[in-house]
Amino acid sequence: MPVTPAPQQCEAILHAAGIDESLVSLVIVPVPGYSVNVVCILNDRYVLRASSGDAGERFERERRTLERLQDLDVVPRVLGSGSFELGEPAHYMLQTRLPGDTVVARWPGASGATRHRLIAELAEAIGSVHQRPAPAYVIGHYQSALRGWTGSWLDGHDRYVAWLLEAVRRRALTSGQAALVDMAETFYGEHRAALAHSVGPRMMHGDLHLHNVLAEAGRITGIIDWEWSWGGGVEPDFDLEALFRWSLYPRDLGDEDEAARLEAEDFRLVIPTLLAAYPEVRAIPRLMERMTIYQIEHELHHMVSWPARVPTRPVERLRNWVQERRLIRELGAS
Repeated sequence: MPVTPAPQQCEAILHAAGIDESLVSLVIVPVPGYSVNVVCILNDRYVLRASSGDAGERFERERRTLERLQDLDVVPRVLGSGSFELGEPAHYMLQTRLPGDTVVARWPGASGATRHRLIAELAEAIGSVHQRPAPAYVIGHYQSALRGWTGSWLDGHDRYVAWLLEAVRRRALTSGQAALVDMAETFYGEHRAALAHSVGPRMMHGDLHLHNVLAEAGRITGIIDWEWSWGGGVEPDFDLEALFRWSLYPRDLGDEDEAARLEAEDFRLVIPTLLAAYPEVRAIPRLMERMTIYQIEHELHHMVSWPARVPTRPVERLRNWVQERRLIRELGAS
């Protein structure tokens, strides 16, 4: 996105949503370098998100999800959406601003008791989302996901993993990377039966980590950025895979200044606290095998989709999932 919205445009967006207010404050929210969205806080009460490219489709599917969850206090309300000129044709979505700051911003200064409470409340909040049935599965990650899948959870992952393996092997892999991909295929073949357990498609967030969770006064106040929900569903444990990965590798997401102050040791309690507060997920047979498969799929997705070259960090994490078997070794086979 080359430019940010002008004040006149922001005020026009408020009026188009039926909000009879003059624009008195406009704050541009810093976002990670990989983000394609511009995020603004208007009058300290509204969140304006704008983007070009496929933003119309992304914001529309987010709107559909949020409208189905409007009875939940932790979900923002959609006030308006549309298109405008932002150096190029762009789309926007206007939402209510939920109170608080991101949990990751508040984490370093929080006490152990506060950290436990935040994760337990997050488990309760996302668990209420997972109680809602969805019409079909979304299998996989982000742009490469297989959407509208009405077959079984296991069969969907068989197809998705086969596609990922074929696509990643078309890239210019080093011999070490190729051997690692072979190991990933072997792991999937040996553990795929862990995906046979299913409860049917449930509504999801699609990108759940502590940058997308808000808190104030030591309590969870909201979950934001629902654009990867696709309007579809997953098995509940899959919707926690990003939080698992992020809590083990907190420096891999966010800007450099933030990453410099994040230590993995500070987030060691996240996974056990989350599982203790979410008994339905904790009881899933062979949970860590399933979670490892989801992580493998995530890294293969990035190895496939990175435009210029095969990225370093997903390859390093893939090695830890399949060679070191980090989740199974550290957290048990469940």
